[in-house]
Amino acid sequence: EVLKHLQGKLEHDVGTSASQCDILDQMKGDAHGLYNQYATAGSSDTSVILGRASAASSQQSNNPQKKERAEGSSIGTLKAELERERSLLLGEIDKEEKEKLWYYSQLQSLSKRLEELPQVET
Repeated sequence: EVLKHLQGKLEHDVGTSASQCDILDQMKGDAHGLYNQYATAGSSDTSVILGRASAASSQQSNNPQKKERAEGSSIGTLKAELERERSLLLGEIDKEEKEKLWYYSQLQSLSKRLEELPQVET
C-alpha cells in the first residue's frame, strides 16, 4: 500500500511538473514575442512601447540627437533585460525537465520493484 501511495504521489508530481512545463513554454513564447516586438519596433513606436519612462527621458533633453541616443539606450536596456529574462526562463524549463525525468525514473524504479515483490494474500 505504501508503494502504491508513493506511486500515486509520483504520478501526480509528474503531472504537475508537466503542466508547469506547459506554462513555462507559454511564457517562453510570450517573452520571445515581446522580444521580437521590441527588436522590430521603429523609433516612432519606441516611445509608445517604452511608455512613460521613455517619454520622461525624452522630455529632459531638447536636442534631437540626445533623444535618439536616450531611446536607443532604453531599447538596448530593454533588449538586455528581455534576454536575461529569456535566459532565466530557459534555465527554469531545463530544471523542470530534469526534475520531470528524475520523477519519471523514480516512478519506473518503484513500479519495477513493486512487480518483483512476492504476492502475499492477507
